[in-house]
Amino acid sequence: GKDGKDVYVPEGGIPLEDYDIEVEFVYKGTFEKISSDMQGFINFIRGRNSGATGGRLCVYDEHVGFGRKDVTVTDVDPQTYDADDSDPDALFDFKVTFHVWDPATDVTLTKDATTKKVTDLTFKTETE
Repeated sequence: GKDGKDVYVPEGGIPLEDYDIEVEFVYKGTFEKISSDMQGFINFIRGRNSGATGGRLCVYDEHVGFGRKDVTVTDVDPQTYDADDSDPDALFDFKVTFHVWDPATDVTLTKDATTKKVTDLTFKTETE
């Protein structure tokens, strides 16, 4: 006998599968603007805002320190909506499901040390 199992591993490694990720957002704004602000944001992430050239995004998670490219929105699921005209603040909690078409390319970002604004995105695959 022999140990383990014979497995074919193609040159370059075993291909990674695409996958979904779910992200939760909380909007805080005013009662008067919540509807237009939310519609504008949803149109933006779907690539349907004015001047958009498509719906592919890069996403980045500051907690884990990397992101993915070629990401599209597959679902927007409103969870809670708490606003009335007696309260100056409106809260809207919603989840967005994204599909990651390119699971192999890491996205990292560089921020300006003073302003904390993003100054550059870097794309790197494991084979580079």
